[in-house]
Amino acid sequence: TVGKFENHPYDGIPELLARLQEEGYQLLVATSKPEALSIEIMERFDIAKYFHRICGASLDRSRSSKEDVIDYLLNENETAEKIIMVGDTTFDIIGAAAHNIPGIGVAWGYGKVQDMIDAGAAAIAHTVEELYNLLTE
Repeated sequence: TVGKFENHPYDGIPELLARLQEEGYQLLVATSKPEALSIEIMERFDIAKYFHRICGASLDRSRSSKEDVIDYLLNENETAEKIIMVGDTTFDIIGAAAHNIPGIGVAWGYGKVQDMIDAGAAAIAHTVEELYNLLTE
């Protein structure tokens, strides 16, 4: 009841999400964390409102890997024209690659930059502004 709220969005991320949404981008979440928990956390930090859909692992373990969650998300959002995965671990990059989606790694998360590069990241963003530029170019 406490630990799940002992985190916070990285500086500049809520503003980036708002900017992308205002510019008409459809934002989606694919996380290997349990879906209900992810939604609860994102609502607590007032960022769920920026996302068209938040998909996560299922409690029955039928969706547990990043690849499973991305597959589920894609099946739920078949109208998406261009998809880019943004993540902070090799699991994000590998999961995206399994679906022929380019993956952009961010240098400020939990994963190691070199590991994401080795996993085939299309790019690495070192700042929020750099991430914005990579997503909108």
